[in-house]
Amino acid sequence: MEQIAASIASAVDEQGAMMREVSSNVQQAAERTRRVAKDLTQVTGGLGTSGDAAVAMCGSAERLEEQAQVLRREVGNFLASIRAA
Repeated sequence: MEQIAASIASAVDEQGAMMREVSSNVQQAAERTRRVAKDLTQVTGGLGTSGDAAVAMCGSAERLEEQAQVLRREVGNFLASIRAA
């Protein structure tokens, strides 16, 4: 029984570590997305027609950042539920 409990605890710890890594990667991706969005905004000033595509890309980057925030929140909730179990 103790061995099973230890195995479960170990698996939960490993899962927690993996989720922290995923959360960290999501945060890094969100930061890079913000940088790309900022750079694209600066580029749109001189691109004319191509500027429209860059603006659309900025919108996509913003949506990606929002999704990253949702994912980060969900990962936090998941980890909290694991810790509570």
